[in-house]
Amino acid sequence: MKVLFIDGYNLMHRARYGYKVGNFSTVYTFMRSLRAMAEMIDPDKIIFVLEGYPKFRYDLYPEYKGNRVRDPTDLVKVASYEDFSRQKDIIINIMGRLPVEVIKHPDYEGDDLIGKLVTSVYKDEDCVVATADTDFIQLFDQTKNVKIYNPIKKTWVKSPPYNYVMWKSMVGDSSDNIKGIHRVGPKTAVKVLGGTPDEVAEWLDAKPERRATVTRNQKLIRFADVPLTGVVNMSSEPDFDWVRDQFEMMEFSSMLTDKAWDKFINTFEE
Repeated sequence: MKVLFIDGYNLMHRARYGYKVGNFSTVYTFMRSLRAMAEMIDPDKIIFVLEGYPKFRYDLYPEYKGNRVRDPTDLVKVASYEDFSRQKDIIINIMGRLPVEVIKHPDYEGDDLIGKLVTSVYKDEDCVVATADTDFIQLFDQTKNVKIYNPIKKTWVKSPPYNYVMWKSMVGDSSDNIKGIHRVGPKTAVKVLGGTPDEVAEWLDAKPERRATVTRNQKLIRFADVPLTGVVNMSSEPDFDWVRDQFEMMEFSSMLTDKAWDKFINTFEE
């Protein structure tokens, strides 16, 4: 069985920067991209994974994702985010009415949950993760049953010749506001990791802050072991008539011709 995991929030955010005409441009961009991707990958099952609140990461590092805090006085950005939030909810509701499993864990990020499912529940299946988030590269170090597809670049992600979590723990992650080792960039990290385990350990221990930074960052970057008993399933019964009504209300005319709509249904029903 082939299982397609969709990194929900990552790809919904990316859809904001596509087609920008009308009140539902993000929904339109997301749905068109979703259908094309599902047709190309042709999975037996689709799982749409949403975000929870990873309190353990904020407790460990209060500055985690601090660069994403919105300035309430910047009315343009506030309005933009409110519009995205409105369209995000529409996307989630539509996904719940397709033959798609919509899930989240309230205490973990979607990345954590996908990682857990790929390496445990679906460890004997062919798994594909659709995301533009490079954090998923760490799955290559954990399992052989996964492929990563970037639907923004329309490319398959390749496994690097080094341990990704260690590399990113050294250089940091500006998108999540995680600081790396001072004056260590991507090339330096690759060079260090090209040494033997003893040489890497010696380099880290040469300065106390190096080891401390890497130890902290590994806890932030490495996917957590999610307790599956807390997973919430947000799916409803599939209802293509309801989905079509939503598309008509949003005036997605190019997706509602007989040919386009049949193609949409067949993509998710097959």
